[in-house]
Amino acid sequence: FPGWERSTYTAAAIVLAADALSGVGPAAHLFTDHSRLPSLMSTGDTVDDTVGDPAGE
Repeated sequence: FPGWERSTYTAAAIVLAADALSGVGPAAHLFTDHSRLPSLMSTGDTVDDTVGDPAGE
């Protein structure tokens, strides 16, 4: 990027960081309160590895 230009990813990261540090915005607990996130898949869960396989093998 030219010296004066900033990536939109950088701007988004700054907004998320400010939100997380201030604790007042809608995404404030995204990185700090994991109870609000959906649960992860258990490693004991079975996985259907034929999904997406066009040959069905």
